[in-house]
Amino acid sequence: MALAQDQRPRFYEGQYLGADDLSAAVGYGRVQAARHALGAHAWGIAVGLQLKENPLPGGAVDVFIMPGYAWDGFGRPLAVLAPLKVAPAPFDALYKYDPVVDKGTKGRLVEVWLRYDETETGPPKPGFGVCDTADQNARVQETYRVEIGPRPSHADRHDPVFVAGQSVDALQALRKLDPAAPLVYDESIPHQTFPDGDIPAWWLIPIGYVRWLPVQNGPGHFVARDDSDPADTDSHKIARFRRNLGVVAESVLASDGALRLRDRSKDPDDPANTGFTKHPVPGFLSKDSSKAYYQPPGPDLVWVEGHLRAEGDVRLTRGRLDLRAADGQDHDTPLQILRSGDAGKTPAQMGGRSLQVLLGPAAQADNRLAVGPLKDDGTLDEKLTVLSGGLVGIGTPAPDRALTVQGPAGTYINVKADGGVHEVLLGADGNGGIVSTMTNHDLQLRAGGNVTRVVIKNDGKVGIGTAAPTLALSVVGDFGRDDGPATLNLWGSRIGDVGGNVLFVRAAAGGNVAFDGVNNRVGIGTNAPATKLQVVGDRIRLGDAGKHVDLRTDGSAVDLHSDTTNLYLRSSGPGGNNRVLVNPFGTDGFVGVGTEFPNVKLHLIGDLTVEGLPRSTTSIFWTLISDEALKQDVQPLSGALDKLLRLRGVSFQWRDAGAVRGRPGPLMGLLAQEVEPVFPEWVGTGPHGYKELTLQGFEAVVIEALRDLKALTDALDSRLKKVEGLSAKAKA
Repeated sequence: MALAQDQRPRFYEGQYLGADDLSAAVGYGRVQAARHALGAHAWGIAVGLQLKENPLPGGAVDVFIMPGYAWDGFGRPLAVLAPLKVAPAPFDALYKYDPVVDKGTKGRLVEVWLRYDETETGPPKPGFGVCDTADQNARVQETYRVEIGPRPSHADRHDPVFVAGQSVDALQALRKLDPAAPLVYDESIPHQTFPDGDIPAWWLIPIGYVRWLPVQNGPGHFVARDDSDPADTDSHKIARFRRNLGVVAESVLASDGALRLRDRSKDPDDPANTGFTKHPVPGFLSKDSSKAYYQPPGPDLVWVEGHLRAEGDVRLTRGRLDLRAADGQDHDTPLQILRSGDAGKTPAQMGGRSLQVLLGPAAQADNRLAVGPLKDDGTLDEKLTVLSGGLVGIGTPAPDRALTVQGPAGTYINVKADGGVHEVLLGADGNGGIVSTMTNHDLQLRAGGNVTRVVIKNDGKVGIGTAAPTLALSVVGDFGRDDGPATLNLWGSRIGDVGGNVLFVRAAAGGNVAFDGVNNRVGIGTNAPATKLQVVGDRIRLGDAGKHVDLRTDGSAVDLHSDTTNLYLRSSGPGGNNRVLVNPFGTDGFVGVGTEFPNVKLHLIGDLTVEGLPRSTTSIFWTLISDEALKQDVQPLSGALDKLLRLRGVSFQWRDAGAVRGRPGPLMGLLAQEVEPVFPEWVGTGPHGYKELTLQGFEAVVIEALRDLKALTDALDSRLKKVEGLSAKAKA
């Protein structure tokens, strides 16, 4: 009998009740329960109904549907009250061994469904049946049946529903009458006309997968599910396949001031599963790449598939804000925000906490925290960028320093203190880099324990080593450079050190004065003095105007003269003939008179006039200090004659007379190498490396040699006299 589903049975006193009245009461209750189930909830599994495997010898398993409860899209209950073993026969009949499909595999993954079913029971006792009444049963057994195999479309999974007298797919239930209405993706339609015995209908509830292994020459069997692939295991597929019921509501009201969403499989009395705990706050959880993220049920208790709005505080306790990709995974780059620092602290202890922002693992240095406005194209205009490697950018998405600030012309960083009374500006513009005090105060540079080392006063004076400069630049302490050339420029003039330990002073017009600190030399007009005083120019003047002495060189002459006395020491030049030539070559100290090539300390060519002697006289007497009081270790010479006789007088000519400043032609003399073994004190080595000979003490050697010779002659004379005396006696 068809039930009028919009009529509520009503009874009155004295009414005769028939079976239809009682069935209507029961039917009305079932309809209203179904409408409530599909109006406030979406169809699916309420609890249980998992597929459990029990291992068998040889690797096979038995599969059981565990007790549980669900209702289908027609609001009908499916209650499994005891474990139900899944029969293998339907699988063996449907899935035969195929060598192409099954060889070497781990079995086929087959869908398992539950479907509502009912059976009439409780027939009348014998003798109480009525001949003209059908369906004489007092009870209806609500049960279920197991379906297997793929069901790809809505038509394969359930019958249509009846809305406004029309049969329609539940997904299209609202659009049947209003094409602009949204689709009902959960397919829970509470305003349908529910099927009864006169309108049979079926609706499949997905509960999971099993692995069926067909056997080539015998019956197949179930095998354990495959969870070896962490990215897409059978457990994950089952979790995605199962359909759990949901709640349909626009608002959820908290009856006692708090609304809790809890995993019903977790112990509510365990403090770890509540919002109230005294456990230490954990740090960031380590990434376990072997456990892939999958659809619920999973590690996420609540999913919000859309925008989330909270008008009030959002509090995270004992957890982190974990930002995932669209597939729910972090792809080995965790991005998290976490409160930290509460571990081990009592509620009364203040401070010491931190807000941690995790930008991936340490091996990834280019993950970024980006802050900025939305551009017209819908992308982020990064104004603040923090890279996981430690670089920070302001105004640039690509910082290349610990802190990079980038912007248009005139980009600055302002530091203000005392309410803006003191302000420092750091930046760059078209004039270059800038460090500026924007207010009327000094600029200080500090170092070494926050001590002021350099100060720029607001009037422009600069102090180094002093905070109170009195000049445009005041330096207290040593300054300059000691590791390379340096020059001080003063309005065109220069004081500098160009290396070689030479200090030079140069006037704006270009002349140099140089001081050689190593050789104690001074150069005027040259940076490299070769003597104690070297002047490159025309003269040195001693005295004032009218009373002075000039030492002058014009490239060919040297004059030492006085304008008032007209006294000259001159080789050539204004005023007449050569007077005296002083020509010191190098450091020899040779002086030539009448020659430009002296080869001894004093080299004279020409006549020498000594007072009291005629001009033509070439003899000269030298007076030497020889007082006995000035001498010590006085010893007589011995063997003087023998030593002189060991010397060899030779005649010779110079190979290059000009090179040794000697006369050309035959000369007489000694060889220094032959003299050195006999009189080593007479021989030395000159700066050019050649042996030099001096006859200092020659007169003493000659005197003693003569003394030795006289002693010999005296002895011979004495002997001769004796011989002569003996001869005279013999004659007599």
